[in-house]
Amino acid sequence: MLKGGSLLNLQELKLEGKGLREIARISGFSRNTVRKYLRDGCTHEPAPRPKKGSKLEPYKPAIDRWMKDGLFNCQVMLQRLREMGYSGGKTGCTPYGGFRNLHVPGWN
Repeated sequence: MLKGGSLLNLQELKLEGKGLREIARISGFSRNTVRKYLRDGCTHEPAPRPKKGSKLEPYKPAIDRWMKDGLFNCQVMLQRLREMGYSGGKTGCTPYGGFRNLHVPGWN
């Protein structure tokens, strides 16, 4: 999708009387792209997509419970999650249990 400056550049070239092929050659965009944006005159925002659920979602209560009980080791959490049927990877696990803004009493 073309944004502001590129779109204005195409429109300026059109106002100068240049044809689609010439605008395409100058701008580096395909003729079809140039035609589409000059015809429509504006950019179309893509339709909003529904949020995808996380593989970790069903296991978050267990992780919360483990963290409340003092378990903060992601490797151990991952091993326990896999025993429960979790099929995702470590990166899916760490951001949630992930120690961001985590306050553990006695730690700085």
